[in-house]
Amino acid sequence: MLPNNGLAGSLDNAHSLLKIDRRATLDEIKQSYRKAARLYHPDTGNGSADVEKFYQIVRAYNAIIDDRKIRAENSFSSSPPPPPNGNGSKGKWFSIINIFRRSKA
Repeated sequence: MLPNNGLAGSLDNAHSLLKIDRRATLDEIKQSYRKAARLYHPDTGNGSADVEKFYQIVRAYNAIIDDRKIRAENSFSSSPPPPPNGNGSKGKWFSIINIFRRSKA
């Protein structure tokens, strides 16, 4: 579990930390995350390795991805699908009562 000190708490901070626009595509987000993670990863052994900065980048990426997932789920569940005949169960062909009515000949 990564330590959570709230540095990447808001989405605005997360986007600025990864240096991406709020309208960035998933590929752009992943590319920016990987570039920043490589730069600050503690196992790289280079002079820019910083554990705290790496954790901030991971939290920022997770916050952005989670937000995208939530928005995608909400867009599918925000409105129920329309009824098949456009007016609910009141249609002539979709009413179970019409099955048992006698037709007048």
